[in-house]
Amino acid sequence: MASTTASVGEGISIPTDGGISKQGVFESIGRLSGWLERTDYQGYDTFDGLNSKYVRPLTFETNLLRTVLQQGVRRFPINLRPLLGIPKNRSTKGMGFLARGFIRLHQATGDTTWADKAQSALKWLIENQSTGYSGACWGNHFDYQSRSFYLPKGVPTIVWTSLIGHAFLDGYDHFGRKEYLDVAVSACEHILRDLDTLAEGDAICLSYIPLENKQVHNSNTLGGSLLARTFAHTGTESYRLTAQKALQYTANHQRPDGSWYYGEAANLHWVDNFHTAYVLDCFKHYLESTGDDRFVKHMTDGYEFWKRTFFLPDGTPRYYDH
Repeated sequence: MASTTASVGEGISIPTDGGISKQGVFESIGRLSGWLERTDYQGYDTFDGLNSKYVRPLTFETNLLRTVLQQGVRRFPINLRPLLGIPKNRSTKGMGFLARGFIRLHQATGDTTWADKAQSALKWLIENQSTGYSGACWGNHFDYQSRSFYLPKGVPTIVWTSLIGHAFLDGYDHFGRKEYLDVAVSACEHILRDLDTLAEGDAICLSYIPLENKQVHNSNTLGGSLLARTFAHTGTESYRLTAQKALQYTANHQRPDGSWYYGEAANLHWVDNFHTAYVLDCFKHYLESTGDDRFVKHMTDGYEFWKRTFFLPDGTPRYYDH
């Protein structure tokens, strides 16, 4: 069937190939892109409840009441944020994901509009890094209370930094702009210099945050995946070795059924869909970036667990393994 194009608004054209389903997908993407432009890429976040200027003082800055406010806003059946004085904002991680999506859309369509959007998002991320650290890094635009720690806004996490670092590597691979590789290298330097590690035999676990030494499997492997993928471009041996040791830690803690707990601390013993998928994605990045196949069985066993556990017969994803 001959390939055709269709306009989806905002001056964007997409290939349709005459397929209703494909055209519907691209029309949906076009509508979403237009909405993002109209809102200036600002919105609410699932965990932004502590940004309430009206209710936050009533928490008296206790961990319990901060958790109540954050989870109450998150779980309430209607959106309370406008009533609580919680503003919309840009998310650094969100902008990283958008950059990666725009790059893929440019690859799929050749439409320079998507390239412009991707490079604009990456430029914004360069201009909105967390300051005071040894390299490029990013954090939340809101305070966050977890089960394990309290994280003030702007303090970077290895999760945000690694995912955004991957966006810059995507940008380097696609556009060939060295400044994007330089940002990824800078993010790796932050991971190596600013984050504590937990040593465990021949393995280490990279800390989730710089303030405390906190171990979580998906954040540990995400840091390792960025180091491994950047190593593939730079040949920096310290990146490869740290990535190997980080993934070894998570490999060592794989459970007999192929799963991983969110973390090894007693209050982190749950198994969920998307954090498992992060870990699997990171093992794949390590293999492809280094050629080292020592974790292939861990990856394939984990994938088989994930595939058989986290989806209903009709494909609906499940959140927890139970």
